[in-house]
Amino acid sequence: MPRGLGAAVVRIVPIALLLAGCVTEVQREPGPPRADERAAVSLTLRSDRAEYTVGQPVELVLEMINRGRTPVSMSVPTSQLYDFTVRRDGTEIWRWSEGKLFATQVTDVVLGPGQTGLYKVVWDAKGRDGRPIGPGRYVATGVWLGGQQMGLQPLSLPITVR
Repeated sequence: MPRGLGAAVVRIVPIALLLAGCVTEVQREPGPPRADERAAVSLTLRSDRAEYTVGQPVELVLEMINRGRTPVSMSVPTSQLYDFTVRRDGTEIWRWSEGKLFATQVTDVVLGPGQTGLYKVVWDAKGRDGRPIGPGRYVATGVWLGGQQMGLQPLSLPITVR
């Protein structure tokens, strides 16, 4: 992710995780999205398996799609666009962004018609203490941090470790 100082507005998001060509330059100052823009954007969360064995890494993918016919612009208050957490029995045991630094600058993202933004992480199936997690049921949550302005809520996905 870009790391910089200052309050400059980033006009494009140079992030490989969004895939080349998924983000285009903003030609206008983004304002509140229109109702039709909010309805055009969908968010999904998925993993690479239904079940995992102890010690097996977990791939999590948050996918945002513009299903509309016009570009959709969104603003995020920092360079951090997304986050993932994993909980067991309501207690957070892992957070993707923990220990990472993000620039304190507004990041504007534009998805053209039909474009997709993919945010993919691999959790090493270890807790905050660095030890492998045990068997059980876990809940992964993915959030796109600019999602509230588009009506996109954090998504949760059950994960079973055997």
